[in-house]
Amino acid sequence: LLAATEKAETRFGLTGPERALLYTFAAESALRWSELRDLKKRDFNFLENTLTVRASIAKNAKDAALPLVPETARRLAVHMRDFGPDSPAFPGIWRRRGAKMLNADMSLVGIPVFDEFGRKADFHCLRGTTATMLSERNVPLPTVQQIMRHSTPALTAKHYVRLSVVDKARALEKMPDFRPEKPDAESMKATGTDGKSAVESVDTKFDTHSNDKGLFQAMDSYNMKIIKPDETQGVEMKEPLTPQGHKGFAV
Repeated sequence: LLAATEKAETRFGLTGPERALLYTFAAESALRWSELRDLKKRDFNFLENTLTVRASIAKNAKDAALPLVPETARRLAVHMRDFGPDSPAFPGIWRRRGAKMLNADMSLVGIPVFDEFGRKADFHCLRGTTATMLSERNVPLPTVQQIMRHSTPALTAKHYVRLSVVDKARALEKMPDFRPEKPDAESMKATGTDGKSAVESVDTKFDTHSNDKGLFQAMDSYNMKIIKPDETQGVEMKEPLTPQGHKGFAV
């Protein structure tokens, strides 16, 4: 998206490079569209690479000081070099049509406006990207909460962090090995698990970054497969007894 936008024509009062900078800044800062729209040059301190979100434009009506990524701060300083202190950081009619501008640039690289769950892509998605990317890089949840400026970590985790099936599999790989004796190479080869990590054993033919609601998991030997409910037609279902005598699920 950023590479294609950089080379694109002017839209809604912003050049391609200016829009790419705006999208980058939005994804790094977790600012809301209304805050991005109303930022002024005087809100930036390029000597200390910080930004002040004024209470008058913040959703929670509180002043907040946020750090800037150094390279992005440098690009923003160049972008606003000739602006007056009260000039909008990103002037143009995009400030009334932010979603349309973003969707137009998404079309350059074939990103759909709506995903498979009917969710529409807009500037708020870039805010969600901030939380998810920080979480994927093992940034502690309380720190992500502070960057997102949420009242509680639970709000951040519930609504903004999107973990994929692969992310969860990698997390499970950090669990200790509970087996009293590890199987030899021949046994592992027989079960098809030799040399495979949990990530490699997950069938990720579906979009692993989408919400996995509506999927259910079936165990086939040691390999986990992801199956959509509408793909179970014609599959013979069995209900074997588990060691505890309860009915389990198998395919």
